[in-house]
Amino acid sequence: MLKDQVGEDTEVVKSYIEEIVSELDDNIRLINYDRRNNNFKLYGITITFNLLKSALVALSTIFSYAI
Repeated sequence: MLKDQVGEDTEVVKSYIEEIVSELDDNIRLINYDRRNNNFKLYGITITFNLLKSALVALSTIFSYAI
């Protein structure tokens, strides 16, 4: 598909690929930054994996007593 657009010029293809890789690296860097500095918050409470695990244990305990 890209070959149909640019023909046999490998330099143009290489520049497209390098541009795509550069954009992906930038996105990975932004995601890593957001994961460290902009945590998911709900009503001012930072949601972490450990909090989710604790909530799951609490809910399963309540449901097991209800049955």
